[in-house]
Amino acid sequence: LSTLMASSYVELSMEDSAFDLVRHICNVRRKKDPEDDTTEFYNKCVGLSSEGKIAALLSLFLAETEVLFYEQEADGDVEGCYNVIVYLLRRLPKEDVEQYVKQTCDLLTLDTIHRTQLRIKIMANIFNVLDTPLRYDFYRSIVVYATKTNNVDMISGQFGQVEEWLHQWGVSVEAKRQLLLDVAHALAGSELILEGYKFLKMFLKTWDGVDPSTLVQATERAATTAIEAIRIPNVYQYEDLLGRDTSS
Repeated sequence: LSTLMASSYVELSMEDSAFDLVRHICNVRRKKDPEDDTTEFYNKCVGLSSEGKIAALLSLFLAETEVLFYEQEADGDVEGCYNVIVYLLRRLPKEDVEQYVKQTCDLLTLDTIHRTQLRIKIMANIFNVLDTPLRYDFYRSIVVYATKTNNVDMISGQFGQVEEWLHQWGVSVEAKRQLLLDVAHALAGSELILEGYKFLKMFLKTWDGVDPSTLVQATERAATTAIEAIRIPNVYQYEDLLGRDTSS
């Protein structure tokens, strides 16, 4: 496993990287069940790698998610396997990237009990190498998963970058609102509740100047924000919540 763990993105050939992971998965499967005949899996993976069929190869690797997470004791071994998967994700044809990034994310977030911190760490590694068009949805998945699994502290250090990221990503106003609410919700039950209040205020600001007939959601959230503000000892001024500019 030394090659897998050498670095997240060592510039090995695709075949070298794939062969290392294939051999490792076969070893893990045989360790669990000595009767498991991995020959077909091995040959199929080797063939796809030799032919440069990255998408099909990734499908086989992702189908082994349960093996990677449940049959390896060391977190480092799991992370090493996903380093290779990330390496291959980065080499997919452009038209396949979104599908396989989503599939990887869905499989990582399916289990909200087992090795949740490791799953978040792996997702953070993937997020860091994604191109801009895919980062918004993937980051939302990280925030929602961290909230569900009570691991917000693992990602809270990035929340200060959210406003800048939203600008860089060029997402719609509705998408911006959704992420701001996700972050506010993530912080609501933590020691950083005051930071959550700031994100609720940023959410309300996105409604400045819009048609009053569209303000039902903003009005409901304003009430929630006011309630949260009253609960926070360090917040004494509520005028900004009551006096938002909603004129068109």
